Amino acid sequence: MGFRSPEAIKRRALKRGNSVSDQLKIDRDNEVKRLKKEHEQRRQQQQMEQQQQQKQQQKPSGVVTSKTFVANVDEATEKNTEKKEKKEKKEKKEKKEKKEKSKDKSLLPKTLIPAPAPPPASTTTTNPTTTTTTTTTTTSTFASDSWICPSCSNSNWLRRTICNSKTCSEPRPPSILTSSLPPKPSSNNKRHNPETSRTQKWSPQASPSKIEENRELLKKLDSGENMNEEDTKRAEILKNRRDRKALKKSKK
Repeated sequence: MGFRSPEAIKRRALKRGNSVSDQLKIDRDNEVKRLKKEHEQRRQQQQMEQQQQQKQQQKPSGVVTSKTFVANVDEATEKNTEKKEKKEKKEKKEKKEKKEKSKDKSLLPKTLIPAPAPPPASTTTTNPTTTTTTTTTTTSTFASDSWICPSCSNSNWLRRTICNSKTCSEPRPPSILTSSLPPKPSSNNKRHNPETSRTQKWSPQASPSKIEENRELLKKLDSGENMNEEDTKRAEILKNRRDRKALKKSKK
């Protein structure tokens, strides 16, 4: 409350409609309450500080882990680093093994297709009078949609004239004739005509009168009113469209 002059006390009493003695008593009670509250707050703060100090004194200096108690922080950090290093080494080893396995798989042919036949063998017979050369060609069987590269054993699409492997550019064997390839799809250049497409315009949106007409058709269909065949078909189309929109909204 502090010190208040008699004039200040009179003003407070007049303002609150009390006598001077009553106002003095009220001010005194308020000051006592305030002091009690401050004392209680200080007491609680001191109590909390004491509890924290007791907890810190009871707590050991080491580090408690999930499995065991380590008496020294340095030992705990060393153990953690050792675990991390072991884990990293294990992961690196697993990655290396996977990489080697994938490399071994990539070297194998993708499909079991026989390799191309060797070049035609030529035999020459020499006589003192005449020399005759006979050439024998061997045909190999290829899949109808692929061929195997003779140098890297990579499987390629039949239309590829050069091997598609990253480390190879061997040409397709000449024994595969292009006549045996399936025909190319015919390209239709008449699908897009720039002269006509410039003049084409988007169809305008439905006019208000058309929208109103569609509503009337739906009402007639719902009420079961008799309509001609054309109107009935149109109304059924509109009804199906309305049902689809309602189903789409319900799923959202």
